[in-house]
Amino acid sequence: MRSYLKAVEATNSTDPKIVIAKMRQTPVRDVLTNDGYLRPDGRMVHSVALVQYKSPAESTGEWDQSKVVATLKGDDVFRPLAAGACPALAGK
Repeated sequence: MRSYLKAVEATNSTDPKIVIAKMRQTPVRDVLTNDGYLRPDGRMVHSVALVQYKSPAESTGEWDQSKVVATLKGDDVFRPLAAGACPALAGK
C-alpha cells in the first residue's frame, strides 16, 4: 500500500498504467522488507527469513519464541518469471 501511495505522489497521477510503471521502477523498502521489487507479472519479490522455534531452555521470555536461522534471497525463493504462466505477459 505504501509503495502505491509513493508512486501516486511521485507521478502525480492515479492512472494505473503510470502508477504501476513507477512501482516497477522503485525498490520496495517498508516494514516487511528492505529489498523488495515488483516484477512485470505483478509479483512482489523479497527476501524471506527461515525461522526456527526455540526450545524452552533457549527462550529468555514470553515473546522470545523464535530465531532467524537464515535469510533467503527472493530470487531463489519465488518462482522464476520465465516459469510462470501469467496471461498478461503472453507474447512479450
